[in-house]
Amino acid sequence: MVYLIIESWYPFDKTDEVRNKFFEVEKEYPEDPNLAKRLLIAFRAVKEGVNALSIYDVKDGKYKETLIRAAKSMRLFTEVEGYKYEMRSYITLAEGLALTG
Repeated sequence: MVYLIIESWYPFDKTDEVRNKFFEVEKEYPEDPNLAKRLLIAFRAVKEGVNALSIYDVKDGKYKETLIRAAKSMRLFTEVEGYKYEMRSYITLAEGLALTG
């Protein structure tokens, strides 16, 4: 099982613009249950602005397709000045142990 984690940061004064962009992105790239299930979207205030976290449970065999789709959708957010993001992937402990023998 692969988890795709997307962490974003943007200035407080861009909150309305990011919210509008979220709805635009959701319309262009709606959640596809055949690729991944969104487990969480959470926010917190940090010194630099807003820090957002999204977690997706990627379906078996769908990692590459999910990653490409996520990259395309996140590219749209970079149209908002000051918006930054990072994508990371994690596997479960059991899968990690199996890889190491």
